[in-house]
Amino acid sequence: MLMRFGVVDDQDDPIITLLNDKSLTLSEADFFKQFKSTNAVKSGDVLLFVHGFNVKFEDAVKRAAQVSYDINPDLQPVVFSWPSIGDPLKYNRDFGRALDSIDDFEKFMLKLAASTQGKRIHILAHSMGSKVVIPALGKLYSSHSKLLDKKLGNIILAAPDFPRETFILKYKAAFSKFGRATIYMSSEDKALRVSSSTYLADREMLGFSGSDGFFFPGIDSVDITHAGGVDDLLGHSKYGSSARVLVDMHDMIGSNLRANKRKGFIVVPPYKYFFLQP
Repeated sequence: MLMRFGVVDDQDDPIITLLNDKSLTLSEADFFKQFKSTNAVKSGDVLLFVHGFNVKFEDAVKRAAQVSYDINPDLQPVVFSWPSIGDPLKYNRDFGRALDSIDDFEKFMLKLAASTQGKRIHILAHSMGSKVVIPALGKLYSSHSKLLDKKLGNIILAAPDFPRETFILKYKAAFSKFGRATIYMSSEDKALRVSSSTYLADREMLGFSGSDGFFFPGIDSVDITHAGGVDDLLGHSKYGSSARVLVDMHDMIGSNLRANKRKGFIVVPPYKYFFLQP
């Protein structure tokens, strides 16, 4: 069963949906009651997926289910869905909607953490989803660091559409202290090339590895440029289309290993920057 919590445009209350053979809209209390029930019988941890730009709800659910199953069928997938318009020409409007969802994600994380029963929450944020996750976790670390240390597993930022300079100035310290953060980046990510020049006056994005600013102590910086990927013409969705990246996430989550302990990497000195081999 895949569970989805999200903010829907033009509604004051979040819509909460359970997906199995059909969709059900539940109250928040019933959602977490059902989550606890499912969490109690699932043997694996929780994988919380936050989608990116131009992703409709149905597509986010399909991707979360696919990635979760490919990483480990025992994981309990949960989707936090922010209200993307689902139009490739509406980048700026999606940008605003992602920012408007930060507080909702922060509140949801606290409730989700309180509902897990001895299991960790692994977060996978793709693309513009990082604009929701990074600021929210930064705020939570300053106010609930003990809870995060206890409940959070791995934080995976896949092709993060987030200004690198802003991350360094405001959030690098918090994410370094987590000790379990990974950034998947690529020098051939065409989508991030466009977003960096369209909206933010050529500010380089965190998921683009085309500079020397990729190393952050305490954070695994993994270049997946040559990791392959099926039907990924933009080079922006390797986290879900590359078998090699999926295997790496399996090793990361299943064995709780940092990149320097996992297989298949070339380490680039002196930065300890990791290239994932095909």
